[in-house]
Amino acid sequence: TDTLLHGLSVSAGEVEGIVNVVHDPATSTLKSGEILVCEFTDPGWTPLFINAKGLVMEVGGEMSHGAITAREMSLPAVVGVINAVKKLKTGMKVRVNGAKGTVEILEQPKEEQTPVAPPVVVIASKSPKSPKPKEETIDLLV
Repeated sequence: TDTLLHGLSVSAGEVEGIVNVVHDPATSTLKSGEILVCEFTDPGWTPLFINAKGLVMEVGGEMSHGAITAREMSLPAVVGVINAVKKLKTGMKVRVNGAKGTVEILEQPKEEQTPVAPPVVVIASKSPKSPKPKEETIDLLV
């Protein structure tokens, strides 16, 4: 199905978390518990593994840097997931099964909501001394 991606199992375990697609480790951060999704890793990516809950990579095998680091840090990991950085979006909730080599999309990313201003009522009244209407603004509590 479209919600189940397959790859190579390289580090056992099963976790659910929020995806963070990273293209450049030098300019990116990973929040604690996020799933690191990337094309590949090398030693420059290692600091991101500290906060990662799991790893999904497009390129790599059992002896790739990402796979070895994931095993050393007991992170469930699946590599060789074709088009992972295109199919998985930052903010998605996924389940990484490092034993089966699967990544299941559980929820799409939540859309950021634009804050809506509370409704305002304008009351116009005429003062007895002034021919001009006087405006008063009242904010309504919602």
